[in-house]
Amino acid sequence: MVSINRGVAILPKESPSKIESVNDFKLNKSNHKFEYCIARNKNNKNKHIDIFVQNVLDFFNNEGDKII
Repeated sequence: MVSINRGVAILPKESPSKIESVNDFKLNKSNHKFEYCIARNKNNKNKHIDIFVQNVLDFFNNEGDKII
């Protein structure tokens, strides 16, 4: 598992669901056999992280996932 350093990480999709302080967003399009997600620390209010996470979601074409 990758630690959430600076407020964001890309992990196997099963990892962040067990952590309360993390919002996770599924990444649908990947060339890997495993499903991945991007995880964002809920306590980190850095706008740059919000923009980065949204750009990653847009890249992987997750229409329904938006940062709240």
